[in-house]
Amino acid sequence: MSDPAEADMRIPTAVVTGAASGIGCALATRLAATGTSVLLADIDSGALHRLADQLHATAKTVDVSRPDDMEALAAAAPNASLVCLSAGIVGASSSG
Repeated sequence: MSDPAEADMRIPTAVVTGAASGIGCALATRLAATGTSVLLADIDSGALHRLADQLHATAKTVDVSRPDDMEALAAAAPNASLVCLSAGIVGASSSG
């Protein structure tokens, strides 16, 4: 870490939804680079697992529009220091 501001960003564990692309991917990559243990979550299983391999992170395929998937995600990381819900839902959702 060369930037002194980064020293204050030490986060032991994080969960990032929408991690397979876009903002979620950028955030997960940055967190992993600072030493955070990241649980990646996304509906796109292929891209998710490729990123998990690259970052040496844990991946969980979830559909954020399904309450059961979100409950399972929360159970997988009960002590997360940071949770970033960056997944988007496109179109109508049957869950609500």
